[in-house]
Amino acid sequence: MSQQSPLYYVNLLSPGSTTIGARAFGKHYEWDPNMGMCVATTLVEVREDTPIQVTVTAPPPTTVSLGCDRSTLVTGTTSPTRWGTCTANGSPPGGTYFWEVNTPTLSLGPAPGIKCDAQCDYTADGASASVGDTIITVTYVRGGQTARASSQPITVLRPEALLIRSDGTDPVGTACASVPCLDDPGGGTCNAVPGSSCSYNSYLRTRVYSVLDQFGREFVNVGITEAAVREEYSAITGTCTNVTLQTGTDMMSVFADRFSLCHTCCLPGGPGCNASSTQRISVNTHIVRVVNVDWGCTGVTLSP
Repeated sequence: MSQQSPLYYVNLLSPGSTTIGARAFGKHYEWDPNMGMCVATTLVEVREDTPIQVTVTAPPPTTVSLGCDRSTLVTGTTSPTRWGTCTANGSPPGGTYFWEVNTPTLSLGPAPGIKCDAQCDYTADGASASVGDTIITVTYVRGGQTARASSQPITVLRPEALLIRSDGTDPVGTACASVPCLDDPGGGTCNAVPGSSCSYNSYLRTRVYSVLDQFGREFVNVGITEAAVREEYSAITGTCTNVTLQTGTDMMSVFADRFSLCHTCCLPGGPGCNASSTQRISVNTHIVRVVNVDWGCTGVTLSP
């Protein structure tokens, strides 16, 4: 009556290595290399024999980590806060990266139609509906194994309004150094003497603004100090003729807006004059404030 050697199966469940020993009936059995595939789900067949040892090594686990350099972005123009970059690190190397974002506030990719690899740029396309509502996810696939990682919550801001931080006037804050002189001071007219130059000190009104996001928060309080600020004026009306208003720009989310008027009619002995216009202030191409401005020789009125 013959004896048969038992047949054992070992299921590899986790990465690493192990040693398997077997003994049975003093008979010798060769190791079957076809059953020794180093894959975590492979069954390894071992026939018992005089002492033999088999070492089975599973592949290292597939992992991926993800880091993104901005958690707050701003919609609009070419402000540096409009873009960010994520970098993924998959291990072991040689796998493929797949990227996705859970909201339409961001677009992914170095350029339209070009897929990301281990590094992926993201661009602000639309404002967040809530704080931290956007998540970027990368999936790393290698050798049939998959690993995933997600970014920190990302918020895309839209400039919505301006907060007035301060508003004050210095009665002699502007040096009007090159104004055509009056030909008849005190005579009730403001006819200028051609080629002449007079000087006087006029007022300076300074209003300091801070950009607000769609949630009513100051940009500077959520880590955004940059902003593409631009000031524009409509056509000027009034009795101050030949007035030139210089429009200003700024690159900070907290900025100063200054108002003054230098004119021949405002010289001592002049009859005075007035000028009116509509000011529009934009941040990253979004209109955030519209102000009616009325200049005079002794002050300026802003509404609102």
